[in-house]
Amino acid sequence: MLDRQLFGDGVEIAGHGAVAIDDGKPYFMGAGFEPPEGVSDKAIPLTGSTAEALATQVDPASPWVAIRGRWQGRAIELSDVELLDRSPVSGDSEDRPALPCDQPSGGWIGFPDRRKEWTDEEKQLRSSGVLVSRRSFEIDDGSYIFVFLVTDRSAATAVLHRLYDANSICVALARWTADTQRETMRALIDDSSPWSDILFGFGESPDAEGQNHIVAEPLAVTDELERWLGDQPDGLVELQPALWRLDKV
Repeated sequence: MLDRQLFGDGVEIAGHGAVAIDDGKPYFMGAGFEPPEGVSDKAIPLTGSTAEALATQVDPASPWVAIRGRWQGRAIELSDVELLDRSPVSGDSEDRPALPCDQPSGGWIGFPDRRKEWTDEEKQLRSSGVLVSRRSFEIDDGSYIFVFLVTDRSAATAVLHRLYDANSICVALARWTADTQRETMRALIDDSSPWSDILFGFGESPDAEGQNHIVAEPLAVTDELERWLGDQPDGLVELQPALWRLDKV
């Protein structure tokens, strides 16, 4: 279990995640994509009569919940709970990411398969730092185009237009270099960081503008994590905590 004071005693909080039952007692866990296998070292005890009832109601195969309560000591005194039918993590969203290019005049020409081996030319662009990332994007007819985020659009298109039809790719300037993204991710997941014990999920995904950014899922946003975030490039890191203070919403 987590032995840490995430909030001050009596602070009203809300959150969403999974519940694990151990010896008849419920514990709050980070969301994740799969049901938890037992109680982890990041588990938080749930207390009170609502928690006691929850222990008999939750389905281990689908243990997702939205909760409200008060932080007390190292536990959450539960006041309200809603059983969810799916994991609340952002990866479950059915919304498509933004495409950072306008549709060409002749329309998009998609590929039937979203997976494609990297060519030697693409690997060279990536090694040089020109190519930051490549991902597939599903268009309206169910086929796929490729989105390339680059640091030099002219240099990238000179190579990529020899490999692909111009109407099959979107080539856009990257907001952050690959080195910046790697260094930031390395600092985020460093085992020696003061938030390593509460970070349960992290990865990269397109933001609202189609730019590749880092998404981190901590149990809560601590003061140390908030200060670190303020020192990072604007927009590069998005925090999606499992628990949050209601007076800061």
